[in-house]
Amino acid sequence: MIPILLRVFHGRSNSLLLHTIAVLCALLQIVSVRIIITRIVAGMVSIYALRSCRNVRRCLKASVLVSLTQASMYFAMQLMQNNSIFEIDYGVYYYFLGNGILLVLSYPLMYVVEKPLVLFHK
Repeated sequence: MIPILLRVFHGRSNSLLLHTIAVLCALLQIVSVRIIITRIVAGMVSIYALRSCRNVRRCLKASVLVSLTQASMYFAMQLMQNNSIFEIDYGVYYYFLGNGILLVLSYPLMYVVEKPLVLFHK
């Protein structure tokens, strides 16, 4: 959701830079490298998939692309690590599905955040 909100209020290059810095700050915690790579790639997809968030269809398309990107990146990294499809933990994919649903619900949140900012800058 952070890259989408950054994309709405800033340009592509600024939002990509800020998102990469925010994800790399997770290196200060003990987090798996797979999660960090997945988040960076998903953030890049969400920034470039969302030209403008004026209608619900574009936001829905961006959230589906982000969910599919996260699932495919995680699958590829687990496949490289395990070398077998049968040893892959499929429980993580429910989290990616939940993330996609929350991204769809973030569309009304953008208007809630945007309205006070527009009134503040007038």
